[in-house]
Amino acid sequence: MAGGPLYHVVRDGEDLKSIAHLYGFFWQVLWDHDNNKDLRELRGSPNVLKTGDRVFVPALRQKKVTGSTGKTLKFKRKG
Repeated sequence: MAGGPLYHVVRDGEDLKSIAHLYGFFWQVLWDHDNNKDLRELRGSPNVLKTGDRVFVPALRQKKVTGSTGKTLKFKRKG
């Protein structure tokens, strides 16, 4: 899912890892984001989310890479 920043409302059975994956992030990026400070203080652990909690999800950033025509570029995916 692409788009701008938003708040995801936690549903039954969701955890931070599944929410992060849904939006194309590592769970640590969401957990450590300044806009999730209140959630971190309230729950204390990324493994403890309750139905109705709100998780801030920032907009994805596009990465641009330049390269020479006719050359092979190698990319390494994290995670």
